[in-house]
Amino acid sequence: TYCAKVEDVIQLIDEDVRAIMLPNLIGNKPNWKLLRSELKAINREDVVLIEDSADTLTETQESDIATTSFYASHVITAGGVGGMVMFNNKQNLSLCLQYRDWGRIGDDSESMDDRFNHVVDGIQYDHKFLYSVLGYHMKCSEMSAAFGLVQLKRFQQFSKIRRTIIERYLKNLEGIKGLVLPDDSIKPNWLAIPLQAEKRYELLTFLEDNNIQTRVAFAGNITRHPIYREYLQDFENADTIMQNGFLLGAHHGMTTEDVDYVC
Repeated sequence: TYCAKVEDVIQLIDEDVRAIMLPNLIGNKPNWKLLRSELKAINREDVVLIEDSADTLTETQESDIATTSFYASHVITAGGVGGMVMFNNKQNLSLCLQYRDWGRIGDDSESMDDRFNHVVDGIQYDHKFLYSVLGYHMKCSEMSAAFGLVQLKRFQQFSKIRRTIIERYLKNLEGIKGLVLPDDSIKPNWLAIPLQAEKRYELLTFLEDNNIQTRVAFAGNITRHPIYREYLQDFENADTIMQNGFLLGAHHGMTTEDVDYVC
C-alpha cells in the first residue's frame, strides 16, 4: 500500500503526541477512519490528524487537515507551483489564513467601521493591519489562482484518465515474475504506478535506454540519506522500497498506447 499501518501508528502514541501527519503516499491512503476510531478507543481524540496529500488531491471526514501540492506533474497544477490546505474546522482555517497573510488578523474589508473599530493600548487602529502571529507571505498569485481554478474544473476528467492508465498497467503487468504490483483495492488516485523489482537497476537501465522515464519510489528510508544520517534506523518496509521500488508515469497526458509501449 506504501502507507502506514494503523496498528503501527497507535503503538507510537504517548502523552507527548499532539498531532499525526501521515502521507497519502503516491496517492494511496492509510485507513484514516480506523485510525480515528483507535485513537478514540485510547482516549486520544485530541490528537490532530493531518493528511499529507502532496501526491494527490483528497481529504477525508476523519482527518482534521489535508494538504496537497500543485507541482507541475501532479493531478492538477496552478501554473506549475503552489499548493492548498483544507480544513474540517473553521477555527483552524481562520488561523491558517493569518499565518498565510503575514500574520494579519484582519480581512480585506474596506469598510471604515470594520477597519477602525479596534483599539490597541488606547490607540484607534486599523484592524486590516493588526498582527497576531508570526506569519508568512504565502498568498497565491492571481495567475496561479486563475490557472488552478480552470484545472479544478478538469479534475474529474484527469482522474478518470489516470484511473484508465493505472488499470492498463495492472492488466499488462499481471503475473510477471519478480515484479511486485501495488495494492489497488481502494482504487486510489495514484500519482504514478509504484512497482518493486529485485533487479531494479537492470530494469530501470533498460527502460531509460528505451526513452521511458523512471524514478525511484521517493526517499525510501529517509534516515539513510546524508541529511538524516544522525537518526539512522532500520525500517523494514521503507528499506525494501528503497532497495527495490520505482515509479512509472501515469499522467493524464498519456494514452493506453503509451502504456502498451512501456509494458
